[in-house]
Parts: sequence; C-alpha cells; structure tokens
Amino acid sequence: MVPKVGLPKEKINIRPGGDTFLLLAWAELFGRDLGYSDEARKKIYQDLMSGDYQHLEKTFVRHFGEYCELVTANEKNSLAGALGEPHESHLGRPNRVK
Repeated sequence: MVPKVGLPKEKINIRPGGDTFLLLAWAELFGRDLGYSDEARKKIYQDLMSGDYQHLEKTFVRHFGEYCELVTANEKNSLAGALGEPHESHLGRPNRVK
C-alpha cells in the first residue's frame, strides 16, 4: 500500500554501491499499489533498466520519489541500515540491509 497523506515516506535502505533488484521489486510493489496497469508497469521497468545503476536510481525517484526516500546503510538517520538489521516498514513489508 502506498503511504497515505500525513504518513512519513517509506524509507528504502539500499546498500552503498547500489541495490538493483531491491529497487526493481519496490517499483513493482508501488506500481501495483498505485493501480498501474501491467503495460504501464512494464514501461516503467523498461525505463528503469535502460541505463546504468545511477539511471535506475534517478528514474526510480522520478517515478516513486513522492512515496519513498532512498537511504544508504551508512547514513546516520538509518539505524536499521547502519546495524544491518531488518526493520518493518509502515507498509508492513520487511526491508533488509546486508
């Protein structure tokens, strides 16, 4: 489920250096939660995969940045990421950082 108005943005912990498959999985979840058609989700996936990792990250934020914030494990504001421990998101989905 996409965060409702007034709730904090979903924090997605990514490993330093990138986490391609995690972002692709979240893109699929957000696309479904937002009610995007199969065709729309496929176009977003193709857009995400049409460049290098930096392109993927920028494109992900362009499509879903309104609903989430990408944080790396070494950012001080991410205790779960810093410890490498799983945490429970407010969407009820586990988000692991290794």
